[in-house]
Amino acid sequence: MTKLLFSVLFLLVLMVGCVGQSGEEQAVSDTVRRYNRLLAEGYSRMAMEPLLEVASKEEFSRVNHHMAALRDARLRLESRLVKLEFTGVTIKNPRTARAITRESWDFVQIETASGKDSLRARNVVHLLSYDLKKEGDVWRVQRVNPLEGHK
Repeated sequence: MTKLLFSVLFLLVLMVGCVGQSGEEQAVSDTVRRYNRLLAEGYSRMAMEPLLEVASKEEFSRVNHHMAALRDARLRLESRLVKLEFTGVTIKNPRTARAITRESWDFVQIETASGKDSLRARNVVHLLSYDLKKEGDVWRVQRVNPLEGHK
């Protein structure tokens, strides 16, 4: 019952957050949402390959490098996106776009050998810029950059 209620609430939030966006703007927003979900899953599973569904090879490589550094340090990252706000979605031309977000995340860094938390952070706010490129009919995240005012 709780899962069903959560699913319904999630869909309502998505629908309310998408009012007023064009089809392409909505596709860009959906890509950023999927990127964030796959990113969190990738860190948790220590496997980033599914991120290639929505990220360029360069962006995948950048994130995969960070995950490998965590693995080398014998750490695993569990993260949960608490809140995602789109402050702007701009279609620059038919093939490129930019999304600006304000995101709040919870993080737990876990020592893989002991399973103990080595670091815990709640409601960490990131102001981010996502550059996207359309490849065929699919939007892909090319690069994610922190913006001034990053908290």
